[in-house]
Amino acid sequence: MIGGNTFTVGEVLPRDWIANLRLPDGGPPRMDLYGHNPYTTRRPALVKEPLVQGSADISDLDTFAGWLDEDLRPGLAIFVSEFTVPTDHPNYVLNVHVDRKTQAEWLQAAFAIAKSSRRIHTLGWFQLRDQPPNARGDQANWGLIYDQGRRKPAFDTFARAE
Repeated sequence: MIGGNTFTVGEVLPRDWIANLRLPDGGPPRMDLYGHNPYTTRRPALVKEPLVQGSADISDLDTFAGWLDEDLRPGLAIFVSEFTVPTDHPNYVLNVHVDRKTQAEWLQAAFAIAKSSRRIHTLGWFQLRDQPPNARGDQANWGLIYDQGRRKPAFDTFARAE
């Protein structure tokens, strides 16, 4: 069973959510994996400190694992259900965008983090295709392929991942 299901930031930061995730008897809930969506505005690298105290992007998954150990269960696996890096232009969904080459590089760095950790069970990508253009021009180009179907460099990065 997957529980938690936090994301990088929000009204309740992941650190606070994890610390307060309790059953009526005060104990932690049973779960096999903890779901987290570690969207980022920076190149993934575990040597970095959280941008905001209590938040957790892909670069903070080592710190995040410590929170799980402390408050839920030592060794609880992490299910990264959504990770994405939009390309080309600002969008209405996330406050980040990079060029297509950088998207592939950040995805490769995220896979390196996942592969180096015994705690990360899965790294999932959010959205295969970019959103189609809209009248404002702020659609999210977060896919591995363009809305017309042509592959981005990150598609090959994802396909090669082990």
